[in-house]
Amino acid sequence: MPKRISVPLALTLALTVLPAEAARTPAQGLLLVRTTYAPLQPKEGIPIEGYLTYIRIRDAAGRVVYQRASGRLRRRFAPGRYALSSYIRTCAGTCESLDRPSDHCSRRLRLRAGRTLRVRIRRAASGRCKAIQLLTARR
Repeated sequence: MPKRISVPLALTLALTVLPAEAARTPAQGLLLVRTTYAPLQPKEGIPIEGYLTYIRIRDAAGRVVYQRASGRLRRRFAPGRYALSSYIRTCAGTCESLDRPSDHCSRRLRLRAGRTLRVRIRRAASGRCKAIQLLTARR
């Protein structure tokens, strides 16, 4: 017959062990990414059917830890070095069918524990990547 632990004893054990485990986990850093688009310039073409902007984050080992069709990101990651890349996929007819990734740009980042890193991806109205800028790194 298995032994039972009383509910108050189980709660006491959980409340003493969990904070100790959390203290061993390093604090994460917050990464804020925003994509901005420059106004359309004369003689600049734009994809007539539209496009989707993607953000991808790779860790130091090259593993993809985040990838979404979005121009914004607000997420916590473990401290360390990362590669941020952005690209577009133009719509083929409708955005239910997409062309291959194009107009890539990338930048290496270092995220520190307990700090916020703000990044801006600058794109032309056509989707062409102009720059990835580190704006601030603060507590």
